[in-house]
Amino acid sequence: MYSWHYYCTGHWFHDHDLVISKCDLGLDHFEVSHEKEERFNFRSIMNIPVTFHHGHDHPFLNNKVFKGIELRIHAELYQRIQDTVHDPQLKVLSKITEVKTDLESFEQHIICRTKENITVAEQSSGKLIQRLPSNALFINDISTCFFSISHEVSRNANLAALHTVFPFCYPSKEETRNCH
Repeated sequence: MYSWHYYCTGHWFHDHDLVISKCDLGLDHFEVSHEKEERFNFRSIMNIPVTFHHGHDHPFLNNKVFKGIELRIHAELYQRIQDTVHDPQLKVLSKITEVKTDLESFEQHIICRTKENITVAEQSSGKLIQRLPSNALFINDISTCFFSISHEVSRNANLAALHTVFPFCYPSKEETRNCH
């Protein structure tokens, strides 16, 4: 089978483009977007087997789950993440500590507000203090900060990659009805 190409309006087209346009099937020529988005490989992070030791507040690599090359792959990834978190230039640990301190302060603020406004009996019966707009703003801001730190670690540990964005096209309700 031979393939024909033709040149039109500054672009080379394949023979199937000509057939599609002549049949007027209403199909548009698909163009790949040059737009990129960053995607993180969180699955590889979540698959690292870790364990917690008494008296420590950070995880350790669990070397009883995998053996051989699988253990080596997980150990290298675990070490890359640890190196990123402990990099003094990135200051990830101080950012994490700041988020933790802000959350603890917020918790104490909520406890004090609760004690000031609701009796112990009302608390026992399920009454809660009203959430203020400033509470919602704080929760959104601290969440953004937490995920920014997570993305920074992933990016610096080479767990992020740029991928081409593919547009999603959904048929209209009318097109869906005509298909049946």
